[in-house]
Amino acid sequence: MNLFLYQSYYSEEQLSKLSPVFIPYNNLINPKPLLREYPMWKQLYENHKGTDAYWGFLSWRWMEKTHLEPEVFREWILNNPGYDVYHIDPFLDVAATHTNIWTQGDIWVPGMIDFCNRLFPKLGINTKVEDYVYHPDDFATCNYYIGNENFWKSFISFLDECLNIIEDDPEMKHYMYEKTISYNGNQVPGFPFVTERLFSLHNILYRKTKVKKFPIDYPNYKAIYGEAHTGLVSLYNRKKTL
Repeated sequence: MNLFLYQSYYSEEQLSKLSPVFIPYNNLINPKPLLREYPMWKQLYENHKGTDAYWGFLSWRWMEKTHLEPEVFREWILNNPGYDVYHIDPFLDVAATHTNIWTQGDIWVPGMIDFCNRLFPKLGINTKVEDYVYHPDDFATCNYYIGNENFWKSFISFLDECLNIIEDDPEMKHYMYEKTISYNGNQVPGFPFVTERLFSLHNILYRKTKVKKFPIDYPNYKAIYGEAHTGLVSLYNRKKTL
């Protein structure tokens, strides 16, 4: 497998946090910081278009969020060929205890439920977000995914479709680009919180995409959740049978 695991950094201080397993991606000069990974995804897609590459764009906070050695993630991908996209969801508690990722998001970024109930019908989803039930394997709370051209072509097209819909709706546009919340000491609009949730929605709507999720019983989750890990795995697996 032709694998490229990029790890971004946007300050010199973050260089010490990068892993030699990943490929450093210099994001010191980002002309559109509001759009986060979106411009880089589009650029990397163009860079790898027409090849057999699997690639993804990972955060400098990888170890802080996942507690997973980069070598393990890399080998897991290499040892499980045949999928279009591979991902890890560090926040196991969200999948174990919430109906979907959007109603969970409304707790932290108020207004997300109203936003979704404007967006969903325009995507052909006739279920209100409050009643939209995710399978736990469909949860993904971070942009930690590695995909091939089939995945990236489909996903970027889906992102562009969503952004065009949002652009034509003043209320959604305000939520996406203007209304802010306090996050990590900064005032941040809805854009990153919405786009990181569109990955899982894309995979639900486009089931031809073959998705592999990192196993939730791996020891890195015990490092994150401690003794609560066993109970969360039990809740997660119980939801899979409903």
